Amino acid sequence: METRIDWISFLNIVLPHCDRWGDLAITVPSENNNVIQGYPADFKSLRTLNIDYTSCEFEEDIHTIHDAWTFPNIEFVHIYGAIPRPGVFRSVTACSIRCPYLLAHGSESFLDMPRLVAFLNSFRALESLSLQLESILSISGVGLNELASLPLLTSFSISSSMCSTGQPELPYTQLLARVFDAFEMPNIEDLSISFEYSEFHSEPNLGHDQWLSLFFPQPRLSVKKLKISATSFCRGIVSFADIFTCFPSLQHLDISTPGLEFRERLPSIQEVSTTRLALRSLRLEECDGLQPIALRLLLNDIKERRGALREIMVTRGNSISVEEMKSMFPYVEKIECMD
Repeated sequence: METRIDWISFLNIVLPHCDRWGDLAITVPSENNNVIQGYPADFKSLRTLNIDYTSCEFEEDIHTIHDAWTFPNIEFVHIYGAIPRPGVFRSVTACSIRCPYLLAHGSESFLDMPRLVAFLNSFRALESLSLQLESILSISGVGLNELASLPLLTSFSISSSMCSTGQPELPYTQLLARVFDAFEMPNIEDLSISFEYSEFHSEPNLGHDQWLSLFFPQPRLSVKKLKISATSFCRGIVSFADIFTCFPSLQHLDISTPGLEFRERLPSIQEVSTTRLALRSLRLEECDGLQPIALRLLLNDIKERRGALREIMVTRGNSISVEEMKSMFPYVEKIECMD
């Protein structure tokens, strides 16, 4: 009862001023969902919302706040713990979703893909999406009748943190391929993929050497910028052939994968649509699995493809000298090698 009185006092004090707020961070309280119904509010000036559903115990707790409060002009929303009903954030252009399954199934292991797809399809102008998945062991919705249609999306970031000791139902990259299969992103330009395995994960291997081809079975000419990162506990392969076959128009490549091995050669000319690389910047940070001889082969391939390279940055142990790289690429404006 004391918590209820405090919450009412809070609403009485702050809600009369909500029409002037530009930013709001709130944890939705489970025990006060009936109270919120008596305090409708229109956050008409709000542009940024961080909303945390992890304290909610029931599905109704999520819907109650959206039944009472409206956010007509919101542009950026960060959602943690659950997926609200479709339509509550129609004006959003940038969305970050973390662990959208803690409430719906009482588990950190199951992602309800049809529900996520329905929510994303309610956006009218989504341009940027960040999806943070933690300890996913199962994803529903194989062979979905409806896909998430995101024609205006230009930036997509997916982070998969595997901290659980449980075993996924499929090799992990095959599991994540279901996410990519459910999204139509024809105009994506900026792509970030992160694998954050912990030392407690029982099987830290990505499970498929050509995992990038699983995510993108057809070349994506729209992708100009790619970032791949993985923790040191993650094991697997990074294939430069896969990268430039999937993204032949790639201009900026940033890789930080201390635990992964590298297949250093580029695809043959017969495997790509153009002999000339569009690559302008190459950043290889903490890529312990890329040895100096392999790096030389990679750089030589880039040189032979007459790329428009303007920046090279290599860190941690596998670097060759700046002088050698400058002799290979005298036209490159910036070259850095750091241990």
